[in-house]
Amino acid sequence: MGVEDEIRTLLIQGVSPSDLILSHQFKKSTVYKVNNELKMKEMPITSNSWIVEDIKLDKGRYQPGDRVSISYQLRNVSALDLYVYRAGIELEWMSKNNTWYVHGNRFLLNPQESKRIRGEFDIPFDLPLGEYDLRLGVEGQFLSPSSTSQMTTNQTSWTMPITLEVKLSLADVILFISHSTKNMSLVRSLANYLDLQGIIPIIAEDISSPGAHLPEKFQEQIRQCDIFLALLTDEAARSKWVLYETNYAIDMNKPRILLKEESVIVESIDQYEWTRFSITDPIEDITSKVLGAVESLKRQLRKPVLLPFGGLILVGILAFLAGLAIGSRRQ
Repeated sequence: MGVEDEIRTLLIQGVSPSDLILSHQFKKSTVYKVNNELKMKEMPITSNSWIVEDIKLDKGRYQPGDRVSISYQLRNVSALDLYVYRAGIELEWMSKNNTWYVHGNRFLLNPQESKRIRGEFDIPFDLPLGEYDLRLGVEGQFLSPSSTSQMTTNQTSWTMPITLEVKLSLADVILFISHSTKNMSLVRSLANYLDLQGIIPIIAEDISSPGAHLPEKFQEQIRQCDIFLALLTDEAARSKWVLYETNYAIDMNKPRILLKEESVIVESIDQYEWTRFSITDPIEDITSKVLGAVESLKRQLRKPVLLPFGGLILVGILAFLAGLAIGSRRQ
């Protein structure tokens, strides 16, 4: 079951989006995407309705201090005129102050008419990396033919939230996480932290491949990743798939990080260098160890291949002879 299918099932069972984010460690952006899809299917369009569609952000990921450009289509889907007093957006860090960015002031939308609204806002320099709620709001009134001379504004109505990603730029490092399914809370939390730092985490269960032969699926994902990470907990040591994946990564000499609890003994793995960790460690500490290991592996991969002095002489002689041969052909 893919991650979206798992989230959809839990939402249908009555688990709230906030509980999925906090208790199950699912990414906020994925939970909101699935929840919004379900709500749109359930939500009938009433006679007095407006919708926001075709939301466009100029980038997928932002960093503290960035300026964000946003545009969206506001559509009046009712049979009445909609007088918009203000339209704009509210961001999670602004909601406590009851403030929002207004990007559209005083305009009228006829039935089924739409208007493109554009605006900008700045991300605070001191904002921690994370995923933040972004809601679009409209303050206005639907007008009946007899009430146009008595227009008053109503309270602001808001859309369901979407996610603004404040994260480091992608580092083009794909990291496969081998793990026991009994450690999924740790795995998802670690994946979320790595994502904030620009690492692309791969969790096999989140890639739905109905009917796939599991060994071939895992092999393909490991071949395509840049770095293999094994979380070798007590549970993982008893998982045939974790051992299978780890041994496969070792056999193909894939750059790897072996995070192992000190109490775990795996004969086929103990002969390789590993890094001690505990599932009780703060997630920030575990993430720091992984990021440090990633940087170390990247430095090793960037090292030039050094030839011995005799090898350099041989390369020089071969280059000289090749040059003579090319010159003789030209004559």
